[in-house]
Amino acid sequence: MIAESERTAQRWPWPKSDRKFTRIMRINVLAVAELKRRSIPVSTRSITTTHVSMGENSGGGKRVMRSAFRLITIFCVGFLFTCGAEAQQRSKPRRPVQSTDQSKTTPLQVQYLTSERPRPVPLSDAVRVGHMLYLSGQLGTDGASGLVTGGIKAETKQAMENMRRVLERNGSSLDQVVKCTVMLTDISERAAMSEVYVTYFAKDRLPARSAFGVNGLALGARVEIECLATVK
Repeated sequence: MIAESERTAQRWPWPKSDRKFTRIMRINVLAVAELKRRSIPVSTRSITTTHVSMGENSGGGKRVMRSAFRLITIFCVGFLFTCGAEAQQRSKPRRPVQSTDQSKTTPLQVQYLTSERPRPVPLSDAVRVGHMLYLSGQLGTDGASGLVTGGIKAETKQAMENMRRVLERNGSSLDQVVKCTVMLTDISERAAMSEVYVTYFAKDRLPARSAFGVNGLALGARVEIECLATVK
């Protein structure tokens, strides 16, 4: 009995855009199919309206009324169940999406990088944080005799060479420099410093840069250069 009605409901061309309407109409078709199975005339002009042709004898009429009442009850219960289920589904709190970004949960590794020096100094040559390398300021010193002679251009060249060595020793290079900071004791020498500075970078990959004048630098230097770079 139920299986035959179910097959009839499955053959009905249900609309796919309205799930609530589909469930309600499915119950209606099941009810109509059940009436047809009992050989009760049903009007198909409207799926939501069922016209029952009453028999002449009162016994048949009572049976028809009981069947109709039973089917209407099934329809009402199904309708209330559908509405309640959808309301419960909408009231369920949504689970927050878990982020897969591990940088929010795993702290970045920090490395303090130093090299052997003839005398101790209160700083690291560079500090690596994740994939970034932060260099200490470099002066125009050659390590043996102190500051090189020859003025601002000679000091700039030596400072850049020192910076190159620190970068390459710690897994980076001048091609991976993203920012430089230049300190000058005489800001009027900025142009002369830049003539040497730009020769260490590709013309289409010049790092960001800040340059400013200061009252003095260690060892009486004219220029000090520091940088930030990525690591290979």
